[in-house]
Amino acid sequence: VEEIKEGLILTVDNGISAIEEIKKAKTKGLTVIVLDHHLAGDTLPPADILVDPHIAPNENAFSDYCGAGLAFKLVQSLVDDEEFIKRMSALAAIGTVADVVPLVGDNRIIVKNGLACINRRELPVGLLALLRAAGYETVDEQTLGFVFGPLLNAAGRLLDDGAMLSLEVLISEKYEEAEKKAYELIKLNQQRKRLQKEGMTRAYELLEKEERIQAPICIYDPNLLTGIAGLVAGKLSEEFQVPAFVLTKANEEGLLKGSGRSYGGIHLKELLDKANIYLESYGGHEGAAGVSIRQDVFQDFKSVL
Repeated sequence: VEEIKEGLILTVDNGISAIEEIKKAKTKGLTVIVLDHHLAGDTLPPADILVDPHIAPNENAFSDYCGAGLAFKLVQSLVDDEEFIKRMSALAAIGTVADVVPLVGDNRIIVKNGLACINRRELPVGLLALLRAAGYETVDEQTLGFVFGPLLNAAGRLLDDGAMLSLEVLISEKYEEAEKKAYELIKLNQQRKRLQKEGMTRAYELLEKEERIQAPICIYDPNLLTGIAGLVAGKLSEEFQVPAFVLTKANEEGLLKGSGRSYGGIHLKELLDKANIYLESYGGHEGAAGVSIRQDVFQDFKSVL
């Protein structure tokens, strides 16, 4: 918002909780379109166009798109180029599987069509380079979720501008250039695995110091990268079969930032709504959430949860 002087801001996968930021954009005279699938709070942002199927789920034929799915539906409605749509279908399939939304209804169609395009090689050149660099000729939904999702996410988890590297791979029109960057992604993903393993080791040590495993699990690890917190939370929630929150130091002094992952149908966003007096900011949906809190209220937050 601060960087853009005039014109349009189009969000993808965020914006539904950005009330103040969008107010500021509107005072600057910017047009704002929000594409988001996270759950809204009591107040909606003052965007010019707000697309979030969870705002009025009963009025939508289908409400379980992820951010990539919503972006793809927008592309389908704006672009009259069948070959381009096929290439974007490949990317939408990866986003839909990797964001762990239900693979039913239109999501199932997006993934089925996207997989067909990938395996027929009707895909972006950069994605082809990434497939080959990772050693795959054909893919299925398991490959998308457990190989390419983590590969494309790793750079953004480890580097401030890492998501740009993933984007550069996917939109590159030169195979050699994309291949070089694809190997960078693979290297970063190996580093991510190491950091995640170290984070899990420290998490076990922190849990051993507690009298009993509380539900939800809520731990603070100052040595963890913010981008790894959600992965550790996910592993803990699976292993202990309770929701888990993992927090680490934020850039601002005295502030903690982290992620939560649910288990057993417990609605994380609704859980956090009940503890919001301790939260500086938060957002998410049933299965996953991001939170910021002051360090001095961490124990109170943990107790209330």
